[in-house]
Amino acid sequence: MNKHCLVILTSLFFTFSAFAQVSKLPFKYESSKAHVGTAIVFKISDMDSKSKSKPYYITEYQQDETTFYDLGDLSDMYAQVQDGYSIFDINYFCYNKVENCNPYAYAKLANSSNETTITYYLSEQKAEGTMSYFNLFKKLSEFSGNLKLKASTSYEVSGFLLDFLYAMRFYNGDFSNFSVGMHTILKSFAAEVSFEGQENYNNKQCDKWKVTKLDSKGKQSDEYEIIWFEKVDGIYNPLKIEAHLDGLVFKNSFIEVVEQKRMTPSEWEKYKQGMIEELRIKLSIPEDK
Repeated sequence: MNKHCLVILTSLFFTFSAFAQVSKLPFKYESSKAHVGTAIVFKISDMDSKSKSKPYYITEYQQDETTFYDLGDLSDMYAQVQDGYSIFDINYFCYNKVENCNPYAYAKLANSSNETTITYYLSEQKAEGTMSYFNLFKKLSEFSGNLKLKASTSYEVSGFLLDFLYAMRFYNGDFSNFSVGMHTILKSFAAEVSFEGQENYNNKQCDKWKVTKLDSKGKQSDEYEIIWFEKVDGIYNPLKIEAHLDGLVFKNSFIEVVEQKRMTPSEWEKYKQGMIEELRIKLSIPEDK
């Protein structure tokens, strides 16, 4: 994967959206089901047995019912750190605003961050985004664009649908299939969500759900994501994910929840800054004076 594409993909880790019309979504928002003050650490590995790539990590912290902060650690592969936040729309059950940056870009320069901002106009089924980054010549580049979404709620593919995981906490349907949407930075798709039965994982009974991208004729493609949810007190918590989607760092990704912890906003900020400093030292990036 070339570095230009890598910047585009990794700059969008914390964006997501997908679905049909709001009235048809099998979700009912209840504030008691939000996991405010919880940080979840995801480990993402390449499922290709021939791959020598090391895993990367994303930590997601929910500060309140609609605000999420994220920290991505790709330092075992590239000079990549992703520091971002997202706003969850409780009417559309997906993110409607995403911002993130890599504080060191990939040029290993202090104070040379690339930034991405995406705003979703969900009632109009469109998204607008702007990204700035330092190119190989260490010059700032920027581009912007907009995308027509296939559905009024849509999930961004390269982030493996994190807001879909949160939306499923509010699931109150009858396990029937329902229609959603997906998109990459350049193209949008229709998708279908289906219940795939139950399966034991790590001695826990899980419900399996599958999100399948549809082709231009409305038929199921070979791109999909499967999520194993444990139900605790009637609320879905994700345990593991298999994602087979174009637009990911690893086209065939295995994602598992490796840690959950409670944090206050100040504890999160201290944790995040400490992690970024550890990564700066690990990547031999000079300290910003």
